[in-house]
Amino acid sequence: MSAHTPEEMAKIVERAIAGDRDAFGLIYEEYFTPVYRYILFRVRSKEDADELTQEIFLKALTAFARYEAKRENPLPFFYTIAKNAIIDLGEKRRVYATDEEILTQIPDDAMQTETEAVRREERLALKHALRKLPDDQREALELRFMGNLSGRDVARVMGKSETAVRQLQSRGLRALREHFNESYGTR
Repeated sequence: MSAHTPEEMAKIVERAIAGDRDAFGLIYEEYFTPVYRYILFRVRSKEDADELTQEIFLKALTAFARYEAKRENPLPFFYTIAKNAIIDLGEKRRVYATDEEILTQIPDDAMQTETEAVRREERLALKHALRKLPDDQREALELRFMGNLSGRDVARVMGKSETAVRQLQSRGLRALREHFNESYGTR
């Protein structure tokens, strides 16, 4: 999935921290898609997601010299900036996207096959179920499984301990399982 090994990314991050804009460009290419998806799932429109994503990377460029986790994955750093920007946008607008709007705006080059239609419905059902969770449980699950972050990185983004994040994830997964068992009669 990644174009660079963790060791290569660590060197690129160190160069970016030192002010190398070409290195930051490589980081932008590496992390644009996950940051964009994270934002798109939370804002009203593709245009807002485009604008916020650019804003996040501009903010990150100026703040990257102060980035301290030199040998760690910088994705939580970007998610933290994104999370704050989304909160700011939400406070300005007090409007959030519906699940249907979000799913129709996610880029998808695949042909709309029956399998893809089923997957789209499954994603929509999952998104509806996630919306029923308390915010902290939903955020922990989204960062861990949709954002592909480690438990440690989720804890860092959320400002909680790893133990607290594991508990949030466990409770959230249990609530999702119960929701789907009730909704679809599976055990």
